[in-house]
Amino acid sequence: MGDRTCAACDGPLGGSLICVAVGGKPVEVCSSACAEALNEACVAGVPKRWATSGQQAALTVRSIETPSGRISYSEAGSGAVALFVHGMLLNKHFWRHQLAGLFDIRRCIAVDLLAHGETEIEPNQNVSSAANANIPEMLASNAPGGKLQNAEAAMSKAQTTAGITTWRMSETNSFFSGGATGVSNVEAASLWSLDYMSGVAAHNGAGLNFHGGSTSKYTPITFSGNTPTGVQGVYYGQLLWVLAGTGAYHSASVSGSSSVTAWGIGRNVFVNNKSASPVTATITLPAPAVGGTEYVLTAPSLSSTAITIAGSSVGVDATFTPKPQTAQITGNKAVITVPANSAALLLV
Repeated sequence: MGDRTCAACDGPLGGSLICVAVGGKPVEVCSSACAEALNEACVAGVPKRWATSGQQAALTVRSIETPSGRISYSEAGSGAVALFVHGMLLNKHFWRHQLAGLFDIRRCIAVDLLAHGETEIEPNQNVSSAANANIPEMLASNAPGGKLQNAEAAMSKAQTTAGITTWRMSETNSFFSGGATGVSNVEAASLWSLDYMSGVAAHNGAGLNFHGGSTSKYTPITFSGNTPTGVQGVYYGQLLWVLAGTGAYHSASVSGSSSVTAWGIGRNVFVNNKSASPVTATITLPAPAVGGTEYVLTAPSLSSTAITIAGSSVGVDATFTPKPQTAQITGNKAVITVPANSAALLLV
């Protein structure tokens, strides 16, 4: 651990210190002047550091009422926003040095997260990952401008500019802290994983490792202790991807619905339909084909765990007996129907 510092000025405490109570909690300061400044700052509702920095007038402490509670944040400066978000068991005061150093060139905002600092949550507010995870947000993360696509684009740019040989998502999942039942383990997660893998491949990524484990809701393989008990969600997306075999990745354009995505691996084609209606897709192949088969990954709804591929689920003993359908192909045109909330793989 580092040396202890004054709660007001951040200077070293040394051998002489004063203990004062702030909000009912004891804190240590280096002098009576800092103790007085600290008390004045707390009365004024500003972070302690600003009370002795000469920049107190530049800072404003605000709050905003939300359905989850009253969110507190500190704001200083003007112009382009620089947002500062603390970690677990910290608060906005963690960023005091950054705000003091950047407020003259940025509009700096430091927030207190739910159940932290001066943010007050509603008495019955659930702040767990399960309460904040939802299917629309999960699916949107792969859409243009979504957080995953932005991250993939950043990695691709870094690879090009820095001459990186390869990059890979070494650990990833749908939602933090183990995911959520009804979101991370259902059909929506299968379709989400397909778009995620496609996005990584489209940005020259070598692959990704989906996080698992016996206690997480997003694990592809479920366990009882150390004994596998089945598969769920993401596993089916991975399985459909593997069925496509190896080959170069090809992007594809889709017209008619923003909820439908498509891409190719070698001569084979994926169509991912996240919409609530079935789609009939006419696929232009790179070359004429004699015939093909269609594997459909589907479930009764996005929130269902009754997932199958070509009519087969995966058993506890890993049995998998799919029965793909014959695809309609004429020359280099293939026509397939993809049910609502489903994905299809055309093998040619």
